[in-house]
Amino acid sequence: MIGLRDVRVSYGDRAALDGVTLGVADGEWLGVIGPNGAGKTTLLRAIAGLAIAEGTIAIGGKPAARLRRREHARLVALVPQRPLVPAGMTVADYVLTGRSPYIGLFDMESRSDLAIVAGILDRLGIAAFAGRALGSMSGGEQQRVILARALAQQAPVLLLDEGTSALDVGSQQEVLELVDGLRRSDGLTVVSAMHDLTLAGLYADRLALLAGGVVVANGSPHEILTEQLVRAHYRADVRIHRAPDGTVAVLPQRGGTT
Repeated sequence: MIGLRDVRVSYGDRAALDGVTLGVADGEWLGVIGPNGAGKTTLLRAIAGLAIAEGTIAIGGKPAARLRRREHARLVALVPQRPLVPAGMTVADYVLTGRSPYIGLFDMESRSDLAIVAGILDRLGIAAFAGRALGSMSGGEQQRVILARALAQQAPVLLLDEGTSALDVGSQQEVLELVDGLRRSDGLTVVSAMHDLTLAGLYADRLALLAGGVVVANGSPHEILTEQLVRAHYRADVRIHRAPDGTVAVLPQRGGTT
């Protein structure tokens, strides 16, 4: 579904991505991990067409460089790290903005657009909030609404940039379970940048570890979440716990422990 070959993105003299080559299969969940400044957000922005990139990016077999903005938005939906959430806008109106790729510049939304939004709100369990102002909602509720807006694009690729980092552990789990359920039922391809390594290993099929704009490791959570790799690239003292059910937990250790 997504193919990147020798992708480079620079901000001035600094290379945020330096020759990234990755592939993401249809329906796969790729977790992008790495320390602050590794290039995770830039990678997602490049896939979303929001960063000027050298190299080749293909979405669904189509070269992204040849896609018009509206076409790109029909293929890729991004939940940004710090989305602009107009406090006074209602939930329904905000989610409806996700239909922009299908509505002409001077056209009004159709009955079909409204029905799609209503269906997504119902599916995410927030239909009762349709008339509420975004500013009146909790962080977890807002996160569902932001996800609903992305889903309203009906794109086969969903990008999550630290979409749960500001939520409590219960809300994090709710949102990630929701995304995983939608991935399995609708065949979404998910690419998520994540700080929490345990959650990344729990939900992603595969992890790509970025450091200095380069993919330094790429494989299953069991292959990537090792004490050696985490220490080397995060400069963190951790222990890895592997549970009988196959899940991997990354446990921080007090400094100087062995």
